[in-house]
Amino acid sequence: MKFCDKGGNFDRVERDVELGSLKNYRVAVGLCEDLFGRPVGTVDKKYIVYVLGSKGHDADSTVSLYKIVGDKRVFLEVEGRSDRVVFYWLKKIAGRLPHKLTRINKSLYELFVKKG
Repeated sequence: MKFCDKGGNFDRVERDVELGSLKNYRVAVGLCEDLFGRPVGTVDKKYIVYVLGSKGHDADSTVSLYKIVGDKRVFLEVEGRSDRVVFYWLKKIAGRLPHKLTRINKSLYELFVKKG
């Protein structure tokens, strides 16, 4: 989840790391609370990821389908190497889906944790 600034979350940087040999989620939460204090919120979500394009091609992108537990909406997230690539895939997806895509300028953090 990314913070939003400058009207969107397009310029954010995110890095994922694995917690070495730690495999117990509850222990990890406890360690993080020791380091950072109580969490400001949690999001219980289900999601699946699709890969678009081919390896090494400029159009390599991912599409993630999110369902937040307790919320009736379904979210589709397109990630790519540039705005041009993301908008290319969004246009292509919108032309094939029987449902209207509504762009939101908020991250899941803003929608479900920050809440105002």
